[in-house]
Amino acid sequence: MRRLLLWMSRNGWLRRNLPRLWITRRAVRKFMPGESVDDALKASEKFLAQGVGVIFTRLGETLAHDADADAVAEHYAALIDTIAERNADGELSVKPTQLGLDFGMDGCLGNLAMLAGRASPRTLWIDMEGSGYTDHTLELY
Repeated sequence: MRRLLLWMSRNGWLRRNLPRLWITRRAVRKFMPGESVDDALKASEKFLAQGVGVIFTRLGETLAHDADADAVAEHYAALIDTIAERNADGELSVKPTQLGLDFGMDGCLGNLAMLAGRASPRTLWIDMEGSGYTDHTLELY
């Protein structure tokens, strides 16, 4: 099952077309309320009102280019700022592979440190990805 899910996550056609299906949107609505930061923040208000904590994350893992890692880091930095501006609640969970781990520890650590500093005093969670990344993720931590 794991292989199938990983293959599906890397398949471009599925990535483009599966989210368009009504059954997919309905199945994931509770955990993925939309595709924009605004959608996520609106949904978080409902959960927080019910006493349910919220963690924001960006879907996807492997990047094609080193510059994509900086774009993801900037996305998270903007999200941190938006959460603060709206006086919202919630924490972030980031994937080291999205922050450039496949391109080198130094760049990934730089992005991670920037986000941790910006998120403070909130907690910044580090996603534990596939077993091939365990040692590097622990090293980053």
